[in-house]
Amino acid sequence: MIAVLVAARLIAGYSPAPAEMKINHTVHKGDTAVAEDFCPAGGYLAIEDGLVAIYSGRPGSCGVLEEITGIALDEVRPGERERLRAGIPFDDDDQQQLLLDGLIID
Repeated sequence: MIAVLVAARLIAGYSPAPAEMKINHTVHKGDTAVAEDFCPAGGYLAIEDGLVAIYSGRPGSCGVLEEITGIALDEVRPGERERLRAGIPFDDDDQQQLLLDGLIID
């Protein structure tokens, strides 16, 4: 419901303050009917339920949750954890895979 409200506000030209946008910028894949019309191209990595997740869209705008990986946050390099909290953008599948490979502690 919140995702639909955010989508309706964005389509109507409403520009939320950054703090408002962080409340819920996630649209789950089953709810994408409205979101696909206004989410920017590309994707990003972020955190969902303590795991690394893959979203379409861009951090700070909207995001469609595409996949939750099996990578737990405690497996991620400490410096990358903060980047994940903000969202790490990528442009294509190759870049996404490189980012995922670089997250894990050796």
